[in-house]
Amino acid sequence: MEIFLLILVCLAGGVIQTTTGFGFSIFAMALLPLFLPNYLTAVTVTCIISFLGTVTLAVKYRKFASFRMLAIPLVSYFVFNTIAVQMMSAVSDTFLKRLLGGLLVVLSVYFIFFSDRIHIRATPVSGAVASAVGGVGGALFNIAGPPMVIYFLSASKDNLEYQANMQVYFTVTAVYTMFLRIITGAVTRQVLVFTGFGTAGMLVGVGVGLVIFKHLSQKSLRQLVYGFMAAMGAFILIVG
Repeated sequence: MEIFLLILVCLAGGVIQTTTGFGFSIFAMALLPLFLPNYLTAVTVTCIISFLGTVTLAVKYRKFASFRMLAIPLVSYFVFNTIAVQMMSAVSDTFLKRLLGGLLVVLSVYFIFFSDRIHIRATPVSGAVASAVGGVGGALFNIAGPPMVIYFLSASKDNLEYQANMQVYFTVTAVYTMFLRIITGAVTRQVLVFTGFGTAGMLVGVGVGLVIFKHLSQKSLRQLVYGFMAAMGAFILIVG
């Protein structure tokens, strides 16, 4: 049953990622902790699968990336992600799940009501702060994207540079995060088995998403996803 649910969640996550441009990790982390053996397994599986999708886009858009703009955020991420990964071993699964539930509710409210209204100045300080928040979120929940979306939207000169900066940033940080998880013993045989089945589901979801993308309103889909995310966040927050 675990494998079936894993494939189903990753398939749906692949559809969401393809049709909205992001969201696999957010969707997967709303559900995988509910049925995988423990919270750390869910985070690690999501981390590896989302990396496999990100690296493809990073290679495609790499020539548009601004490596000068990426330097400070990456250093900030490495520092705060390392600290947060070390903290995980001292925190209970129940606390992390409830913290995740609260984060999902906050993110869904932000994306529904404020994502088109909030902008920040693109400075080295704002880049470092956004990446510090992303580093902690990446370690605890494998959700590092939202603060960097806000920063790179403000800092990049056009859509291509924004897309390239995001994908290169996530590829580099995912490699680092996976390295930390390997040396801390989080990548086990069981995790690799789950990852294999989850990746297969995600690839099917990407194919389905490409078909849906041609016929479905992106705005309608995002509202549906964020509403579901809020509901799942509230559920996780309550039941832990």
